[in-house]
Amino acid sequence: MIASIGWKTYLVFAIFNMSFIPIIYLFYPETAGRSLEEIDIVFARAFCDGTSPVRVAKEMPKLDVKEVEQATGELELRDRGNGDVEKNGSLGVTEVGAGWVAE
Repeated sequence: MIASIGWKTYLVFAIFNMSFIPIIYLFYPETAGRSLEEIDIVFARAFCDGTSPVRVAKEMPKLDVKEVEQATGELELRDRGNGDVEKNGSLGVTEVGAGWVAE
């Protein structure tokens, strides 16, 4: 069965896979070395500012624990962890359980 496929089929898959390299580079933010709270701040800032999370991740330095707490307070993000739904300020973000959903 594999012998009947031919070598051109492999080119189709190779080109398809190679086409994803620029897509992933341009549209997926770099999250290596960041805590989950920092990643949450990256997406929250991108949502609030109306910019790309990729741009926010590139421009935002890595934060320590105190800076994460400060940024969380500035963005009015709270994780109460009890499943309650809470509207936070004027962000238009609703907390559902442990995550936030845009309205």
